[in-house]
Amino acid sequence: MMQRLIGILKLDIPTYEEIEHDESAMSQAMAVVGVVAVLGAIGTGLSSGQGGGIAGAGASLVGALIGWWVGAWVTYKVGTSLFKGQAEATHQEMLRVLGFAQAPMALSVLTFIPGVGAIAGLVGGIWSLCTYFIAVRQGLDISNFQTVITILVMMVVYFTIIFGLAMAFAALAVMLGLAAGA
Repeated sequence: MMQRLIGILKLDIPTYEEIEHDESAMSQAMAVVGVVAVLGAIGTGLSSGQGGGIAGAGASLVGALIGWWVGAWVTYKVGTSLFKGQAEATHQEMLRVLGFAQAPMALSVLTFIPGVGAIAGLVGGIWSLCTYFIAVRQGLDISNFQTVITILVMMVVYFTIIFGLAMAFAALAVMLGLAAGA
């Protein structure tokens, strides 16, 4: 797994292809997503001085796993529907390559360090855009232009879905609060 992470971080195309085609890499991809989510929760907790404790890390992990699944599904659907990406491409392949592509965001654990945290977040974000770009392009076998459009459409759809879910949960919380107060 460490060799794969190094390959992803080095933007090594054969590593992305290997992960795409290795069905046993799903648990590794899920582990990358989970570790990045927990590191992000730790960094956020330390930078806010409040910590989120186990509950915050757990919520971050669940949110990251759901976001990973939704993002991979939307990317797969957009790439295969809009651009007729690789006919053999699957949602599972996108999950694997996009899971590993999150590795640079592990830098978010450094967000609590004054002066370094913002730079680490910026570097991790830009590096992740690069890893995502290669993951989508290789996973769907589409052109660079089609990859950019696929990612942009995925982001709009993804954030619309996430916003809709957040609004639904907020409405549910309000209704439960009103019911408890009645």
